[in-house]
Amino acid sequence: MNWFPEKIEGKLFIITVAICLGTSIFATQWLLSTEEDSLINKAKSDLIGLSQQHEFSIFNTLNDRLVQGTEIGDTIQRAWTTLDGSASVLPVEFETNEDGSQIGISSDLISSCYISPDTNLTPELRKKISQITSIFGSVAPYYLSEFRTINFISAEGIYIAAPPYQSPSFKTA
Repeated sequence: MNWFPEKIEGKLFIITVAICLGTSIFATQWLLSTEEDSLINKAKSDLIGLSQQHEFSIFNTLNDRLVQGTEIGDTIQRAWTTLDGSASVLPVEFETNEDGSQIGISSDLISSCYISPDTNLTPELRKKISQITSIFGSVAPYYLSEFRTINFISAEGIYIAAPPYQSPSFKTA
């Protein structure tokens, strides 16, 4: 009657194998999930690093554009305030709109001017506008590769833009 102890040993063996098998399945699953988490975290940190590099690059590009735009604005503002209308340049021809405003395109076709209806367009102011559009003619080709438009608005109500805005009714030829 040795059957009873063998049955217990057999049962213990089966229980031990089942426990080992369950433990190994659990350990394998845990290792795989840990490895997956590690790979996900590595990919996440790589993406964060890459996005920070792009953010830095975009920030530097925008900052460079801001500096360039400020330089353009300062250059044109200095030129506007120091011009006296005495230099000889090709005049800008103006067309009067229905509302009393005036629009003109520079002779080199690089910039256009808009003068509000409230602005008194004196001969001195005409010369000053011609001079500033001449300055636009030398500055705009360089900066229009970086900027879509260059705009200048004076306290006198004069708006100058490069490239030129062309009224549908304005004739250049």
